[in-house]
Amino acid sequence: MIVVSVLLIIMIKSLDYLRAIAALTVFLSHTFQVYWLPTIGLISWKYELNHYLSDTAVLVFFVLSGYVISNSLHRNIQRNGGHLSVFDYASSRLWRIYPPLIVSILVSIIAYNIIVIFELPGSAGTLKAPGDIYQAREYLSISARDVVNSLLMNNGLLQMNGPLWSLYIEAKLYFYACLFAMIYIGYKQRKLLNMIAVTGLVTATIFLFFNTKTEVYYSLWWISGGVIFLYHKDFINFRNLAVVMLALILAMVLIEQNFFSFPLQVFFVYSLFLAAIKYKVPEIKVMNTLANSSYTLYIVHFPMLLLSYAIFTYNFDTYGSLAREWMSLLSCIMILTMALVIGHWVERPADLRLIYLRLLGRVEV
Repeated sequence: MIVVSVLLIIMIKSLDYLRAIAALTVFLSHTFQVYWLPTIGLISWKYELNHYLSDTAVLVFFVLSGYVISNSLHRNIQRNGGHLSVFDYASSRLWRIYPPLIVSILVSIIAYNIIVIFELPGSAGTLKAPGDIYQAREYLSISARDVVNSLLMNNGLLQMNGPLWSLYIEAKLYFYACLFAMIYIGYKQRKLLNMIAVTGLVTATIFLFFNTKTEVYYSLWWISGGVIFLYHKDFINFRNLAVVMLALILAMVLIEQNFFSFPLQVFFVYSLFLAAIKYKVPEIKVMNTLANSSYTLYIVHFPMLLLSYAIFTYNFDTYGSLAREWMSLLSCIMILTMALVIGHWVERPADLRLIYLRLLGRVEV
């Protein structure tokens, strides 16, 4: 039992490091998009490479999430004697998602209001410096409806905080994963009526929520992570794994229709993921710090980048490319530091739940 626990900790550490690398890749890619694409434009191999790396990092996120959520459901069922505690599952997801999300909403609101109050570029026109041939955002906006939609995971605040789109898809997938686990338990326990009811709910909500090819495409990657988990835990054999993975990849190809770079992307994503599962990684303090705040970094960096670019644009015309180099570097350092500090406080669900219970008087201090 001790050996199994140690191996689980090692595997989780490897997956945490992979998530940290993916978050850092997206952050640096967006820094390039906001600061350097305006001077390069979209007709460039640099843009294609930047887009490819960013998209690949997001795919890694989805595969990781599918694997980790499947593991979470499996452990939940084990702890509860073959039954799924929906309350435990839902509360753990809410405490994981919402504290960083609320901070990202506040950061977006603060960044937007600073731009508007000081009449910086983006307040009344496009967010661009003199001579820019591309802008990360044509305009900036935030409304009360955006905030409400963001809290409801309904595509809010995307103009100010674009990376939130993937979180909204993942939140739906958390819901579906719980429903499918309930179907599985109903099947195992021969509770036919429960199974039919939940299956009907799943079917109805799929038609209601997943109405774009983008959502379906990234959901397939997420499901593949769950399928790999099932194989890793011996729920399915290798033949079934191969058949399901082939079907998922073929469906991805039909949706994406990118026959040039897609095979390489599939190889790259799954190679990284399988290596993280299989191989032990050394303890690296910097990576631990980054991994513990990777989710926060992912969802707070973009509005900070927009604000920093709006502030620094006046220097670009005066000092040229040297100003872009130094300002982009300064922005990276400042945003990364702030994300790590914020993440230290909001990415510890157990501590947050304990504070909440203390406030309610359910736990003695």
